[in-house]
Amino acid sequence: MIVYPYEVFVGSDILDFSFELPDSLVSVFTEDDRAPSIPKERQDDDLTEYRYEATVQVIRDRLEIMGYTSAQWREELEEFRQVKLAETGELITEAEDERRPTLRALRTASILERSTPERWINTLMAILWNRWGGRRGARSRVLEKALSDGEYGPIQIPFGDTRSLLRAAIDLHEDTDTVRFDFNNAVWSEHVDPTTAFTQNAKTSLLGRAQAVEKVVVLTEGKADSRILRASLERLYPHLKHMYSFLDHSAFKAQGGTGELERLARGFAGAGISNRIVVLFDNDTAGVAAAQRLRKAGLPGNFRILTLPELEMARSYPTIGPTGPAVADINGRACGIELYCGRKALTGEDGKLCLVQWTGYDAGMKRYQGEPLEKGKIKERFYEILESSPDLRTDPELSSIRLILDSVMQIQW
Repeated sequence: MIVYPYEVFVGSDILDFSFELPDSLVSVFTEDDRAPSIPKERQDDDLTEYRYEATVQVIRDRLEIMGYTSAQWREELEEFRQVKLAETGELITEAEDERRPTLRALRTASILERSTPERWINTLMAILWNRWGGRRGARSRVLEKALSDGEYGPIQIPFGDTRSLLRAAIDLHEDTDTVRFDFNNAVWSEHVDPTTAFTQNAKTSLLGRAQAVEKVVVLTEGKADSRILRASLERLYPHLKHMYSFLDHSAFKAQGGTGELERLARGFAGAGISNRIVVLFDNDTAGVAAAQRLRKAGLPGNFRILTLPELEMARSYPTIGPTGPAVADINGRACGIELYCGRKALTGEDGKLCLVQWTGYDAGMKRYQGEPLEKGKIKERFYEILESSPDLRTDPELSSIRLILDSVMQIQW
């Protein structure tokens, strides 16, 4: 008999046996479920020392929260049963002129139709036992054929996730029965380190796979940032728009601003949000300072802290302050989203660039904070350009917005 390093049991029934860590099943355990280590000299020959173990009731409660309910696995099984009935119906139609094959098909259809979900699961568990090398009581041969492709063919699990199978199995057991993940063979064969945190590894693996298909959440300082970037993404990269979600400040009644974005990011991190999250600050004095603080805060690995990229045009830009007009490098001091709307959008009716006004001094950063005048008109002109641009990919008026989107899309996770 093949010895598998990893095995999962519900009561005395084998549910899974594999050479690879069964991530989805292990994810229902916690490190608190690990059985205490027993000194080797006190171990019996049949003692399984290396395992995680919890009662059926505990695992059922956890699966409920994950969404793996009795109704859910029964619905999945019903869909599988309907597929098998349809396949049998085709055989009946093809054999209408041959009495014996038709009778066998009709009998098969009848068993498929009247068998309870519990009988389907008991038969599946029996197949698993036999493939593993053990034995189990009587089961339906018709259902066994429906659940496997020939005597030595692969088992057809009627569920998309093995946690559905686990839920089905524990629904057939008493609350006081145990569910256990046994890695004793893996330890004794020196396949793994016995101190490995299997449950954490499994959850990290599942999260990594899920994050690859979940939307990347982009948090910005205000509703204008989100609206401009969302509209730009839809126009410039329509094939990627479904992969990003920009915070809707209006829907969440978020106040906006640098401080609010910093608090929001810390809140998301504290809540354990698993999505990949980009925290995008303005390229100004307050934004640079907040980004520095968050980078030092040790946020989870699914967070990336960015500021809007530096602009070549901003290296020499007209400003106005207490001492009058001056041309200055406003990168890192006054580049909000409006500065990325392109030269035409930034140019007023007088044919001159909209001035950036210095508004306050940050003692910690030892620099002034600034923002452009006529923000509303800048955004209006930008939306007109975005909508009417003859060549979205090469339009120089959209190059700065592309720079922002590219910086977000090129993040290494």
